[in-house]
Amino acid sequence: MSVNVAQPRVIQSVTNSQNGESESLTRKLSRRIFDVENRMVQVKKVLVVALIIQLIVMFAWSTLLYNRFALTWDFSQYQQGIWEIHHGYLNPPDTSLRGGLWGNSGQIIFWIIALVTWFTPQGILLLFLQDLFVVLTEVVVLVWAYELITAKVEKSSMWRPVLLGLCGFILISNPWSYWTISWDIHSEPFCTIFCVLAARALYYRRPKSLAIWSVLTITGGMVECEYIVALGILALTLPKSSRKLGMYLIIGGLFWFGMLDYVLHAATSIPPPGQVYGYLTNAPLNGANLTLQQIVIKVLENPTTLIKQLWIEHPNVIAVLSAGGIIGIFNRWGLFIPIATILTNTLSRAFAITAFQNFPAFAFLTIGTIMVILSLLNKKKFTIRSISISKIIPALTAIIAFNCLMWSIIWIAPIKDQWLRTSNSAATILTQALHEIPSSDEVVSSQGVAGRFSKRVNVFIPLVGDWNVPLYGKTVWWILTSQQGIELASPALTYGVMGTLIYQMNAKLVMHGGDVWVFKLHRQPNQTLFTTGLTNETIPGWTVPGPAGKSVVSGPPSSWHTESNGKRGYTVAYAYWQENPGLYQITLKLKLNGKANIEVWNSTANNMIARRKIIGNGQVENLTYEFNISYEIPRAAYSGWGPFQILPNEPAQQNEFEIRLWTPGHVQLSVYQLSFKPAPA
Repeated sequence: MSVNVAQPRVIQSVTNSQNGESESLTRKLSRRIFDVENRMVQVKKVLVVALIIQLIVMFAWSTLLYNRFALTWDFSQYQQGIWEIHHGYLNPPDTSLRGGLWGNSGQIIFWIIALVTWFTPQGILLLFLQDLFVVLTEVVVLVWAYELITAKVEKSSMWRPVLLGLCGFILISNPWSYWTISWDIHSEPFCTIFCVLAARALYYRRPKSLAIWSVLTITGGMVECEYIVALGILALTLPKSSRKLGMYLIIGGLFWFGMLDYVLHAATSIPPPGQVYGYLTNAPLNGANLTLQQIVIKVLENPTTLIKQLWIEHPNVIAVLSAGGIIGIFNRWGLFIPIATILTNTLSRAFAITAFQNFPAFAFLTIGTIMVILSLLNKKKFTIRSISISKIIPALTAIIAFNCLMWSIIWIAPIKDQWLRTSNSAATILTQALHEIPSSDEVVSSQGVAGRFSKRVNVFIPLVGDWNVPLYGKTVWWILTSQQGIELASPALTYGVMGTLIYQMNAKLVMHGGDVWVFKLHRQPNQTLFTTGLTNETIPGWTVPGPAGKSVVSGPPSSWHTESNGKRGYTVAYAYWQENPGLYQITLKLKLNGKANIEVWNSTANNMIARRKIIGNGQVENLTYEFNISYEIPRAAYSGWGPFQILPNEPAQQNEFEIRLWTPGHVQLSVYQLSFKPAPA
């Protein structure tokens, strides 16, 4: 019998070899995990720095908007309400809103903000708080994404830092977040963080946290109730343990909506549903008299108009979805709340734009995008038409990042032109007026610069042609402009109001400059209401000096005028009227010693329609001309480039026509009055 004594040594050698390979693999895996963890730490540091920089940039931008008085009616209504709460008006009669702060859909969040800012001068702090809440919302989304990534991706996978970085990039580069903070202040940026926290609590099945965050969400009012209802519908798609929570959310959201609307009457100042959505029903008067329930029933019976409107607005829908990563819509957590916000805003006639109204959608679309990629990573062994999903994911991630980058490049740049429409010279006059006007006096202001003047009991902001202004107290200040800020009233109407104040109501012109005019009216006992029509044919000459002109407002008002300053160019400009095509007559009251040109421009198309050369005799004279507008060029707003376009809210389709007077220089020209009206038959 033979014995193989070498066999144990062979087995031992193989075993040692296997152990060595195992140790080598373990060391490699450990090094890879270590590398991944280092990358995660680096990404987190970069994101922290990026978020801090983003917050600083937002603070700086808000400061610039505040100092330039680029704050409109929306800021005014909230600042006035908070200021009144600070002064003991617990249910503030918000005159800028014409119905009270509570009447703006019951936004309790602003009572909470009033408590937070009680011992501060508020003002710019309100903008800073909104900036902070926007960035904190991004932080919450990042924390949630980090939890998902670390739970669902292997420790050794480089997808961990890649996905965390992608999530931060989508959030920080989203241009609509910057548009959100540029448009005054609103409840949506404040309450979105609570809604995201509520969704996160629902994801982890934490009922108590869900209840707390849901209650804080609906402090935003009736609009935020729809977020909770959408979250409840989402919960119904989850396992059975979450469906009861979903029913509670739906019932709670609908209950509070009904309480605010029908019981507490918290919707007295917002447009009725019929005016916003009634057009979808094809009912008489465009459905203006229908209730919300009637509109829903009629739309369900005949959804054709709804579908057509969605198709018309599809660029805005794509803009909202795309800037948030777009594929997030294919995950339930990125579907329900974005769909709720997009539908209610896109289908309305007032909010079909990509700004604060859709802010909640951006957070949920981003977390949904991360969830979709995580789901694909877990299925990377599958193939689609013989192409491995593992090869698709890197390309998909790169496309998402590039897409978000392009939206950022194309739409962050226009923010300045869109929202900063007040000059330094205008801000100087407005600052002087703000310091001079006592908080006890009433203010009537053009809406584009009204925001900072709202720390008072009575501030009125006429919108478009709604110049029905009640007059209280002994002194009423008027802050009027036609070319500064985002103005809704026509320039001719604003100029006409200036003439009425001076010539009919004996108001005093206190200061002017940068196309801002400040008047002080010592109200007479019989002056209780200021009202005017929707249009105005005649404007005072002293209100429209051009680059080569100056306003002369000394002496008796009947002698006020614009006169040439000796330079070559337009002595009179910016005398605008909004009209339809037709035959028109212009009349000018002027005094000219020399030669000049009278020009009529279609400013909408930047087209000169007519020019008349005149030679003056040095005497005051009235000149009348007729001209025909036989065509109309629709006004176009910036809409983006290529696939990165939106459907902006277009201004009025009426053309804006302008009268200008040009001189060659060293000519004496004085203009007292201009009129623009339909020619007599």
